[in-house]
Amino acid sequence: MKTGNTISRLYYCLARLFFIFTGLLALLWFLIRVIPKPSRAAYPCQRAAFPIASSFVSYVAGIFGTAWVFRLAHKKMRQSYPVIAAVLVFLGLTTAWLTIHIAQKPARGDFVPSDPYNSPIGVARGIHPGRVVWVHDPDATSWDGLNGDWYEYSNTDPNVVEAMISKSLRWLTGQTEDTLAWDELFRHYNQNNGKGNIGYQSGEQIVIKINMNNRGEEGEIDATPHLVYGFLKQLVQDAGINQQAITIYDAIRPIELVSDYCYPDFPNVNYNPSVQWVNDSITYSAEITDSNARRVPQYVLDAEYMINIAILKVHDIRAAVSLCGKNNLGTIYGPSELHPSIRCLVRGMASYDPTVDLIGCNNIGAKTMLYVIDGLYGSDRVNNPPQIWNSPPFNHDWPSSIFVSQDPVAIDSVGLDFLRMEWSLWDNADNYLHEAALADNPPSGTFYDPEGDGTRLQSLGVHEHWNNPIDKQYSRNLGIGSGIELVTGPQCDVVGRYIFYNNSYFDGNDPNFNADDDNAIGIDKQALLPGQIAHFANYTSYCRGINGIIVDMANLADRGNLGDGDFEFRVGNNDDPNSWSMAPYPQHIIVRPGEGVDGSDRVTIIWADNAIEKQWLQVVVMATENTGLTGNDVFYFGNAIGETGNDPSKAEVNAFDTGGVRDHPRNFLSPALIDDQYDFNRDRFVNALDFGIARDNATNFMTALKLINVPNID
Repeated sequence: MKTGNTISRLYYCLARLFFIFTGLLALLWFLIRVIPKPSRAAYPCQRAAFPIASSFVSYVAGIFGTAWVFRLAHKKMRQSYPVIAAVLVFLGLTTAWLTIHIAQKPARGDFVPSDPYNSPIGVARGIHPGRVVWVHDPDATSWDGLNGDWYEYSNTDPNVVEAMISKSLRWLTGQTEDTLAWDELFRHYNQNNGKGNIGYQSGEQIVIKINMNNRGEEGEIDATPHLVYGFLKQLVQDAGINQQAITIYDAIRPIELVSDYCYPDFPNVNYNPSVQWVNDSITYSAEITDSNARRVPQYVLDAEYMINIAILKVHDIRAAVSLCGKNNLGTIYGPSELHPSIRCLVRGMASYDPTVDLIGCNNIGAKTMLYVIDGLYGSDRVNNPPQIWNSPPFNHDWPSSIFVSQDPVAIDSVGLDFLRMEWSLWDNADNYLHEAALADNPPSGTFYDPEGDGTRLQSLGVHEHWNNPIDKQYSRNLGIGSGIELVTGPQCDVVGRYIFYNNSYFDGNDPNFNADDDNAIGIDKQALLPGQIAHFANYTSYCRGINGIIVDMANLADRGNLGDGDFEFRVGNNDDPNSWSMAPYPQHIIVRPGEGVDGSDRVTIIWADNAIEKQWLQVVVMATENTGLTGNDVFYFGNAIGETGNDPSKAEVNAFDTGGVRDHPRNFLSPALIDDQYDFNRDRFVNALDFGIARDNATNFMTALKLINVPNID
């Protein structure tokens, strides 16, 4: 006998006893509290108790009703009324089945998380850690719920869906083009898996795990064909992946609902290919011993990358929700062997959950480079048709949403919050999220090791619940923690930080703003970022000090009102920027729409000559309504007039610098380039003027610009 079957039988016995016990207590509690004061029926505790109590009453009534019907049937048979007796037997059997069904599936209550809202646990993942993008467009879905089926071509607008996918990828990565977004996703995945800063390599295999739990039958919810098609189109046309390198699958279920839709345009994609199952491809950290649960398809093992496309739906007594974590069960040969270990209602919080093993396993979930929740149509049951959503912003319509993330725990946490906003859920619904977020030290005490090599899993992502279902804000949205960031629109990002030599030869010797300022950018200089140690590339030797900064901002929220209040400037010369003085405010802050890198907005900031010199400038681009940043962007540039970078350990200006000028002259026959370290006045000559600048600005270890080590930002 299989261990899984034994556990399953034991589970049902315990579940029945648990149901009877909790049902009786819920009934007594409800009656004791509500009879003296009927208004208490609206209290949250009574709203939670009522469905359990009512299920118990139905169960008890069913038992006595069944007994009464069978006694009456027996009486009619003795009275020679066989037809009536047969009808009564049928009714008795029906009542008995309903009674058993009620005991096995008690009514869901109002799920109340055990952790306070906005209390993140775990370590956020992603290019932008903890980011979950939500794109909502009601125009994506048009099914009236009556005519045809939800998955038919005419009931979902593929053009709108494809536009939603494009937005989600760009908002997730902060890129302005889909091609760049895919490259960023592949590079981030490869860097985090020890392959270096490389993108997708030709011939690498990618698998797309979809959810076809209901096999496309009777209009029950499954993966939306239009959404899978949209991602397939992106991979082929924007990511440049050969169709033959892509496999779409749900390993133990037919996927014709999706493959029939996608095949005409993508005939060379592998749709649920013949499975060669490979034994012992995962080791479960507890309980699961059946060999079928350890078998994984060869094409999944061969893949370098995975995209996990789940559905926004509630499950049943086996698991409260069916999102990205549970979608991994469709990769193994025997998912039913895991069901007794994921039944949240019986197992409770702080219990082992094999979903964590699946998410973290190198052969399965750890291959995932992108997590997606298909929320175009959602459902209140694992095997129900799509259900209309009443909560805002859906307002009695389909959810028409797509969620994407690089963090498997964060995206399921957001999906769970959306589901509990609309439907009731089982208690302990987020147990697997707590276990996954704290996989290195889980509440259950389990040593999660899906490779079986003695190496404990680390945190698989970050979990928290939003502040409320109206604002839907997580800790990063509120700026109060390092948890989840729910993004619902294009996010502003600083994509370029430059210093330029204003009022130099390279911008026409013009002290005011002009288009030639771009030509005066110090191409050999780069911003010093928080957590870095300064070196020569972070400061200039320009004789007019720091008089020009350029900031490129993608998706700038309000370029027309950007101004002084959106920046903060400090100057100083030590490792503690908090102790620095406020810098002079600039003379000009000018926005040039679309003139920055990759079409971003270019912001030019100008100070008077020598208003800032021989010290460091801290630039804080603030998170304001005008910028649209989700957090302050901080960087630094320094200035040491006459310094040539001759000694990487310090920035003193001395005889070595004047000697360098003397030994590297430039004239009109061999003019200096913009990155010449000896041309201090940036006039393209290295001559007596530059020698005098170095001589007149000599410093020592007391007065020199410090090679600061600025603190990181939490």
